[in-house]
Amino acid sequence: MFFLFPLSLWAQAQQATVILDGALVYQDADFDAPVITTLKLGSVYNISTNKKGPFYKIRLKPGHLGWISDTDIKPGIIKIPKPEQTKLSEPKEEKKKRPFFASRYRGPVLQMTNFTEDTLGQERTDSLLFYGVKFNGFNTLFSGEIYTDANILFHFGAPSYYEDYTKKAADGFIFMTDFTFQTVIPQGKKFYLLLRLRPDV
Repeated sequence: MFFLFPLSLWAQAQQATVILDGALVYQDADFDAPVITTLKLGSVYNISTNKKGPFYKIRLKPGHLGWISDTDIKPGIIKIPKPEQTKLSEPKEEKKKRPFFASRYRGPVLQMTNFTEDTLGQERTDSLLFYGVKFNGFNTLFSGEIYTDANILFHFGAPSYYEDYTKKAADGFIFMTDFTFQTVIPQGKKFYLLLRLRPDV
């Protein structure tokens, strides 16, 4: 199995304007990575032309690079209007939250599944409760811009159609896994290649 990645995110640079005061710059392209600095609203920096997931690579000064969210900086030199003075009664700005599309989940899962198999002379189906673990989002099983959705599931017992057919109690267990790997490979300013692999077990 082979995965394709952009050869370089820094092959070309472009100027961009910070559109959020106190924008966070991370050490890696990961919202859980250490924050190395914050940037002022309206400041201009060089960033990569391509992204790694929801991040641009940013050049802070010669020899110093970091990663910034694409919601905090926009390509081009943008004129930022001066912010109006806030009233003393206004609450302080809340801590910046991770965008929903970049959220991740790693933990237990409880799932009801219509389990179907070709057995006892025909295709049979039963609704079964599966227990297991789930990995979902960017930077879960693999680092980088690969979006992963993986499940490892168990059902303890046998589907009811075995007992219905044989008139005897049936026992056993079912183990299932599925993985989805998805990455975007830029092909130009208006085109990209979406690579998605989903092997099932």
